[in-house]
Amino acid sequence: MITLNRPLADPPTSNPDDILTRLLAGNRRVQSNGIRRGPFARTTLMGSNASPMAAVLACADAPAPPSLLFDREAGDLFTVRVPGPTVTPETLADLEYAVGVLRVPLIVVLGHDGCPSLGVQAESREIEEYVRDQVRRVSASLRPLVHGDLRIVGAVLDLPSLSIRVVGSD
Repeated sequence: MITLNRPLADPPTSNPDDILTRLLAGNRRVQSNGIRRGPFARTTLMGSNASPMAAVLACADAPAPPSLLFDREAGDLFTVRVPGPTVTPETLADLEYAVGVLRVPLIVVLGHDGCPSLGVQAESREIEEYVRDQVRRVSASLRPLVHGDLRIVGAVLDLPSLSIRVVGSD
């Protein structure tokens, strides 16, 4: 377990359902308009004053970072990328930091169809079940540490359409 520093101020909205709605609306814009590279590239990184709206545990071999897939600016998401996305002691420590110090109210575990980390032949339903299992693991580890609202959801990216579908929640 890590020792947490003083938490940052609450983000502008801490309602996980509102944040999830905003993230999925951004993803619909990505589906319609493609990825906005200009505003993302021009944003100044926020450094120690970061106040992300959500944490995303995403697969390392996904073709685009979650900020682009959800049409968010740099610093809006606390992103952890590992093959799978796989819950490990290290990824849990990162998510514990996001929840405990940065005070994110939403964690998204984001896998993708055809994930080579999970096997080239992995079917969509197998990937969905894998993501649901990782949501259960994150929830079991973080729930005892959290005082307040926290939502943990699983989602899967369809690569051809860039559509993200929610496949489970704790």
